[in-house]
Amino acid sequence: MRMVRVSIVSTFDVSGGAAMAAWRLVEALQKNIDEIDVRYLTRDITVNNPTLARAKPSFFFRQKQYLRFLYERWQVYQQIASRKQLFLFSTANVGENISSFPAIQQADIIHLHWINQGFVSIDGLKKLLQTEKPIVWTLHDMWTFTGGCHYSDMCFNYEHSCGNCHLLRNPQSEDLSAQIWEKKWAVLGNTPQIHYVTCSKWLAKCAQNSSLLRNASVSSIPNPIDTGQYFPVENKGVLRTELHLPKEKKLLLFGAMSWSDPRKGFVYFKEAITHFLQKRPDLAANCALVVVGESKQKLPELGIETHHLGFVSKWETMLKIYQAVDVYVIASLEENLPNTIMEAMSCGIPSVGFITGGIPEMIQHTQNGYLATLYDAEQMADGIAYVLEDDARYRQLSAAARTHVVQNYTPKVVAAQYWQLYQQVLHTKD
Repeated sequence: MRMVRVSIVSTFDVSGGAAMAAWRLVEALQKNIDEIDVRYLTRDITVNNPTLARAKPSFFFRQKQYLRFLYERWQVYQQIASRKQLFLFSTANVGENISSFPAIQQADIIHLHWINQGFVSIDGLKKLLQTEKPIVWTLHDMWTFTGGCHYSDMCFNYEHSCGNCHLLRNPQSEDLSAQIWEKKWAVLGNTPQIHYVTCSKWLAKCAQNSSLLRNASVSSIPNPIDTGQYFPVENKGVLRTELHLPKEKKLLLFGAMSWSDPRKGFVYFKEAITHFLQKRPDLAANCALVVVGESKQKLPELGIETHHLGFVSKWETMLKIYQAVDVYVIASLEENLPNTIMEAMSCGIPSVGFITGGIPEMIQHTQNGYLATLYDAEQMADGIAYVLEDDARYRQLSAAARTHVVQNYTPKVVAAQYWQLYQQVLHTKD
């Protein structure tokens, strides 16, 4: 069999969850599928690897991309209801025509990931379709099938056609979201050339219910993680000393790129900690919080010893944090298949989260972690206590968390699923 050339396309190389997932897939394919020659085409390069192909290396190109990004944000800023929601909505009205780039021209399969923030526009997607090459598109959020939002926040307008968008300042039937939906429909509607992949079964169901992708081909394949890099440790003391964390206490981890983002549910996490302190003062007295991530707002007082480590850019440092803590608490209200849960579980750290999005596909209730009803902070507090109150139970939860990742998310397992899909789309093309 001849080598299959796959070009994976992402705005960022490793910055953010979607980019990291794409990068891990590149590595998974390289190490496990001999018949694939993979290239990673990205706008921004921050790591040194021969697989990476910058869209264009010139200073002029980078400046032009930055101006496009600013222009798109300005378009959104003029119509968005709140500045806090500025990055919850993308228009993709501007972007680069990547269809003529060597990485695209030489590819047998174009594999798109997260391409927003001025990299690939909707018109750019149309030009990619004109290459007549099969396209695989891995969705890391809901943007592809909505009128602009990355997560719908329990709005189901995308199941019909968008409009009356609650994120916009003046929602109406023909607002910006309806206009973007129409533009997407003209390019993506009834397009068998694209096969869509979602990282969670939840997102697959949303895509299949959407008006844009209802008749499209949709598969669900999880993100991979190198379980040889993310592994449990027996002695947490050394790591805690290095990170300046208390050695003897049970540590709860909460992390978000920006904890002030309402979707990350910090308000519910804060309420859960309050319930935890009130209901289990005996257990809480021996606990401390570790908070990772930045926000323009000051971290509020939580009533418990708290260590705010700020934004962590290096995966090696984040790995040590996972290995040093005892439980990971995720209070997100909407998520696809969070890398953070996968990383924590791979390190043998049980997770507590809400029943939402793809989270229940990762956390198995009372088997490797604890699931709370969405918005129920008191139940989340009960979950924290459940994980931490019994040492023998904790060891079982920890082992089960690691096992679940090894069985479902290793690079070999995920690469094999994508290789099967690649063969399928190539066979369909022929």
